[in-house]
Amino acid sequence: MAGGQSRPAAAALPRRRPHRPPEQRARALSRRQGPCPAALSAPGATIPARRHKEITTGTWDIGPFENDTAADFAHTLDEAAPDEREGLVRSALAPAAAARGCLDSPEGAEAVAAAALVAGQCPGGEPVAAVHGPDEALPVLASDLRPLAVEALDRAAAADSEPAQLWGETVDGPWRQDISRLRAVLAHPTAQGDPGH
Repeated sequence: MAGGQSRPAAAALPRRRPHRPPEQRARALSRRQGPCPAALSAPGATIPARRHKEITTGTWDIGPFENDTAADFAHTLDEAAPDEREGLVRSALAPAAAARGCLDSPEGAEAVAAAALVAGQCPGGEPVAAVHGPDEALPVLASDLRPLAVEALDRAAAADSEPAQLWGETVDGPWRQDISRLRAVLAHPTAQGDPGH
């Protein structure tokens, strides 16, 4: 600018990735070389550097919706009819909860995001901020999603899962603390026995 004046700094806004349709996401995932590197099944294994970079490129913080996969999931929820949203949350949780062995990072990220939405409707749960989560309201979710969300979080935090390997933290690291907080809300007896949901 003239006269040595500097331009005012633009306000930093959280990044929201444009939506990729589910079929495009599926093609992108299928181009990878298998669901998990075989090396991850060994005790103490870590994600190879190239794979780690591939995953972290689309991750900007530890929150449930602070990665590209979860942002895509939020957009999918927003685009769905209101009566289809619970089914989408269920379909994000079920594969992760049923996974045996290594849980792939995209499936883990989507499951953690879905679990955060379920926890947000439990007593003591925090609603997901609209900036990071879906813009459209979710219906009241069925209570049977709570134990499914707990199972999905357990798989995401398991030692042989890519999300846990990605964060490579001890039990008291910030990502694991966030997972533990969500799990505690979901597993609380009041949340499990709430007849209103």
